[in-house]
Amino acid sequence: MFSGPRFSELVDPGAKFRAEHSAWLTHAMCSRVRYPRIPAKRADTGGFDRLMSLPTGPMHADRWWRVALNRIGLGSIGR
Repeated sequence: MFSGPRFSELVDPGAKFRAEHSAWLTHAMCSRVRYPRIPAKRADTGGFDRLMSLPTGPMHADRWWRVALNRIGLGSIGR
């Protein structure tokens, strides 16, 4: 799937992120899994209304942000 250097061999954080993201997108596009769509509208204009209207939507959004921010060392923001 990804024929460049291994993620662990990349020193530049930006290059590592781009390679990881590219590999994930390639996998997502080739799989039959239905991943959530990224809304075309901003959140404050209803872009995430469909997700947030689900009973578990706010919980999923909170978890996603918690994991994403922890990954880059910013997990304490908003607490």
